This record gives sequence, structure tokens and C-alpha cells, in this order.
Amino acid sequence: MFPTVRCSPPRLRSAGRHIADATDRDGLGQTARSVGATPTGMEHMMRKTIFSTITLVAALATAGVAMAAPTVTLGTIKALDAKTHTVTLADGSVYQLPKGFKAEAFKAGEKVKITWEMKGKAHEASAMTAG
Repeated sequence: MFPTVRCSPPRLRSAGRHIADATDRDGLGQTARSVGATPTGMEHMMRKTIFSTITLVAALATAGVAMAAPTVTLGTIKALDAKTHTVTLADGSVYQLPKGFKAEAFKAGEKVKITWEMKGKAHEASAMTAG
């Protein structure tokens, strides 16, 4: 019958070099620029802005981890040591009590609530209440 004729969309040329297709071939809204081409000024600015935003978000997320809230633990006192200012719970965990803490108000076998933070390898208690 009739021969099949394929027509290409018109191309824009500048100094004999291909700039872009007149139509969007891939359907993604991007021009057919060659891969690895040097970004335009606007693309470079957008990349810097996006990179800066991602860096800022990552820094803020990391800062939130570093400033974690104190932890609260419930347990039963196994031992109190007034000399070293420590309390040991029935599960074996040891907490460093603040200097000047009145440990005499508590006794072994009593249920307590300890508010503490990790300082190096030590569980440093900021408060202990009967619970």
C-alpha cells in the first residue's frame, strides 16, 4: 500500500549544535539535553539550595538526638551505697545519685522511680522518688 513515513519533531540548532527537542519526548517535562552536560546557572543555584536544605535538616535531626530528654526507670531497690552515692536496682542496673542526695529516706526492697541521663558510661540520676 502506502510506504510508512516517520517524521521527527523539528530541532533547534545553534552553531550546528543540537540544543533541545521542540517536544517533550520522555514525558517527564525535561528537554533532551545530553547526559553529563554542564548545568545552567539556574540549575546550579537550585542544586546548591537543595543541598543546603538537606544539610540543614540533617544537622537539626542530629542535634535532636544529642539533646535527648531524661529517661525514667521504675524498679525495686536492691542496694544503696551512701559512700559512692549509688543505688542498685533488682535488675542489676546501677545509678549515680547527685551529691547531697538524702539516700537515708529510701531502703532496700522499696519501689522507686529514677529519672536519669547517660553521661559517658554512667547512669546519672537527677531524681529518685518513691513509686
